[in-house]
Amino acid sequence: VALRKELGLVKQDTERMRRQLAAIDELVAKYDPAVERDLDSAEEEAQRSSVQQLWKSACQQEPNESLEDGSSWIKPDLAELPQRVKAARDKFRAADTAGAELYRVQEEKINNNTDGRENAKAKLRESVEAEMAKLVETRSRLKQLNDDQRYHFRRGTHVKERLVSSQRGRDALRGRVYNDEAKQFGEFLALEDELKELTEWVKNAKRELEDNKRSYAKEQRELQEQLQVVEDNGKEARELRERFERENEELKSLKQDLQQVLIYARVHHREEFA
Repeated sequence: VALRKELGLVKQDTERMRRQLAAIDELVAKYDPAVERDLDSAEEEAQRSSVQQLWKSACQQEPNESLEDGSSWIKPDLAELPQRVKAARDKFRAADTAGAELYRVQEEKINNNTDGRENAKAKLRESVEAEMAKLVETRSRLKQLNDDQRYHFRRGTHVKERLVSSQRGRDALRGRVYNDEAKQFGEFLALEDELKELTEWVKNAKRELEDNKRSYAKEQRELQEQLQVVEDNGKEARELRERFERENEELKSLKQDLQQVLIYARVHHREEFA
């Protein structure tokens, strides 16, 4: 049922995308001539605009002396107007072609996605059918076993359980409960002792870590001072720097080890209490 619902949703999404693409194509076909007419009217309106009038008045006040006709540069160039309109139309057609290509690629991706979903659903359906077949076999086997047990029970040929008195059963149950409680209490005490030991060990490790930090910081400052003093001596300074870097790496490694120990102790502590 869930697969059928998912398949229905996928079909609805695909149909909706196709309707949207068809609507977009209709809009492009509908408004393509209108856009061309608007482009022509915009070219004409640009020649009659207030900006064009201001430009003409400014050119009349300061004519172009390099030309024979001083007012020639304010006149619209009708010779280039068809070329500009053609270039604008070419750009519009290129944009339309790019949009159509984009829609085609999008539809192709949608189809590929739909095919992938269909293939995945088919594989899932096959696996579900195989599992259902196995379940049918298991159900048949269990049903046969249940029928056999009922048949033997009605005939009295079933395997009878050993009868034990209720008092003995209660005593046995009480004994098992007591043993389990004693075992759990002993484990709890052992875990509590181990937790105390780990807590004490963590405290000592933290104390040792702080002491090491202080001593290492002091030693690092001393090494830095020594390095500053012998910095001009090339070989000695390099040897001292290498020694300082090795010791610093050892300190970092020791610090990481101590941090890992602390993390382990905390995790172990949480797990024990959890």
